[in-house]
Amino acid sequence: MNKFLICENAELLKNFPKVIKEENSKTVVISGEKSALTKNKHIDTFIAIKKIAKKDFIDQLIANEKLISKLDGWIIWGNDELMRRVVTSNLSLEEKLRILPAKKKIGLQMLGSKVGLAKVSNRIKLNVPNTIVVKNSNELEKHIQSFPTPFIVKADRFGGGEFVKKVSTMKERKELNIPKEWFPVVVQDFVLGKLVSVEGFFKDGKLIAWVSSSKTRTLGPFGASYSRTYESAQENGFELDLIRIAKECGLNGMFNCTFISKDGKYYLIEADARPNSWHFLYSFFKIPILEIMGGSHEIPATPLTINLKNKKVKIIDLDRAIPYALSEKNYRIILESILGVANSTQWLAGKKIKALKILALSIFLLLLTWLPNGPLNRIKNLNVTKFMHHKIFER
Repeated sequence: MNKFLICENAELLKNFPKVIKEENSKTVVISGEKSALTKNKHIDTFIAIKKIAKKDFIDQLIANEKLISKLDGWIIWGNDELMRRVVTSNLSLEEKLRILPAKKKIGLQMLGSKVGLAKVSNRIKLNVPNTIVVKNSNELEKHIQSFPTPFIVKADRFGGGEFVKKVSTMKERKELNIPKEWFPVVVQDFVLGKLVSVEGFFKDGKLIAWVSSSKTRTLGPFGASYSRTYESAQENGFELDLIRIAKECGLNGMFNCTFISKDGKYYLIEADARPNSWHFLYSFFKIPILEIMGGSHEIPATPLTINLKNKKVKIIDLDRAIPYALSEKNYRIILESILGVANSTQWLAGKKIKALKILALSIFLLLLTWLPNGPLNRIKNLNVTKFMHHKIFER
């Protein structure tokens, strides 16, 4: 099975080709000229999309009919905006359904769009918090008058939790001011419960496999996760909703889903059809990811487990945790990362020198953050983790 990875800069996906490497199939990357994958040793072919005035990466990709026609096998889209632009492009519906991770027209709505996911969820009656879609500020002002607090407002696009506002009081409701570029927006009940992250794998409208994690810690109240806990005993109260959305939308590929668990119910709040920073875990699945996506694994709805000796494993993403903690002077996250390194399976596996270096650097960075006029207060966008092993496992 050939694999096509399509992404513009690929900074978050630089380790992904290693995960999907297979002897008897090709990995083709379509990316920008300055992509992080330009010289990656785990890919077979790199196709560069050159920059042309007034035409961005996506415009040129869509206009290249010859290249589009060659896409087959497992087609992996690197970000939401790419998919959204393809969905709204002048490509034929037949071509869109062939190359995108939804094989039915209704499924195209949810690709790269929170509004689309909300509409699909309501239409096929998924278990979601009370949700409405509003087109403009006038509609928003009208509808939120009767919407119970607390609730959240989410922009149609954009990620990372920056384009989400929570409204908890009457005063906040009255003073709510949503920027024009957010619209249309999703207004949704805020359900306070346990976050459950689910990586789902779908083939031709069927749920093939999934892996879940809980006790998720995020960068800010609605940001990306930097810490997850995986257990051998998988939760599965969300399985029927995944099966339903797969069938109704013809899902085909990997989807990162987020549920909120409360009182025995699971509420779907996100479904992103792309790899995320946790894709390195695919190498640890007991069933190989390529076996799953290649169709040779026929057992439907299989809960995957991480192929580690520990029945429970906590994983901290240092690429996210340390820079965020330094910028926010969040000492708890820094200490949590230090303790994670000290107890990591990297240490237990005998790689003590690397673990000691990481531990020493973490302590040094922690000390620097305590200096009111220290260098870290003057350096912006510090890439701390280029010195560090970017993932750790904690017992």
